[in-house]
Amino acid sequence: TRDVTCTYPGCRQPAIRTELDHVIPYDPTRPAEEQTTEANLHALCKRHHQAKTQKIWNVKRDKATGNTEWTSPLGITYYRSPIPVEVSPRMFDPTRRRTPPPHDLGDPPF
Repeated sequence: TRDVTCTYPGCRQPAIRTELDHVIPYDPTRPAEEQTTEANLHALCKRHHQAKTQKIWNVKRDKATGNTEWTSPLGITYYRSPIPVEVSPRMFDPTRRRTPPPHDLGDPPF
């Protein structure tokens, strides 16, 4: 839920259609639980995941801010801040009443 879109600067591919990538590449000689953490994962679309995996682009994440820092093959650095997700605190209130749908969803509306 933190990454609304691919974290590559300017990419707006929805996170639901991306792949999770380890910011610091996964090392099979180390325990997975040390590497596969919220701080070390981010959403990347297929294209940008491959660019990072093939070392065409390099990425780092600031753990405090969540900003990603992307460095191009020419050494130019771009920054991407996380897109804030706004959720009403009422969504987490277990006492809130849920409104039933306006009609039976099993029947067609016509």
